[in-house]
Amino acid sequence: MKKKYIIKYSFEFIVIVLGISISFWLNELSIDNQNEKERIKVLTSLQMEIVEMRDGLMYSYNLPIKGYKKGLNLEEISSSIKIELGKTSGFGETKEVKLNFIRSILLENNIVI
Repeated sequence: MKKKYIIKYSFEFIVIVLGISISFWLNELSIDNQNEKERIKVLTSLQMEIVEMRDGLMYSYNLPIKGYKKGLNLEEISSSIKIELGKTSGFGETKEVKLNFIRSILLENNIVI
């Protein structure tokens, strides 16, 4: 009789442990799926920001060349470009930094003003 109860309760114990283990495993899978979805959202957002930054940089890069082709001098090209440089104290005055930026783009394209 004791053997019957030992087998019965051992079987119930195994079923309970398996149930709990499966529950934890399914919960971990769910958390992993949520983390992967969040990771994809963040990467997509970063990719969109990079594309926007690249497009903005390409626009700013092409402005001095367009200004030169229109016959504008360096000061006119500079005043036509709206770039927020922020604090550039390590590189000099903001106006000079902007002019150097324009000169470097023009020089890179073999244009000397």
